[in-house]
Amino acid sequence: MKRILLVALLLLAALAVAPAAAQGTTFELGGQILTFLHPAEMHTAAMTWLKMQITYVRGGTTADAQNVINHARSHNFKVLLSIKGVQSELLVAVRT
Repeated sequence: MKRILLVALLLLAALAVAPAAAQGTTFELGGQILTFLHPAEMHTAAMTWLKMQITYVRGGTTADAQNVINHARSHNFKVLLSIKGVQSELLVAVRT
């Protein structure tokens, strides 16, 4: 997590010296996280979104994904999920 925060802070520093963005555009800072233990520090670093990777296994439910989404939203973050697993199992899950 410290590494993510360091990268986030470096990006913020780079933005401070970068030319102004085109009018009407915004840059939203975020990153992939392994755990959701430091939301206050993420907000301090001006992060607005997070990405989390979830592993799908045959017979699994969407509960893990829903938990991540609910937890992130309760802390005012946008969410991007990456779902990994065995390709044939993922394809079966999509068809059912």
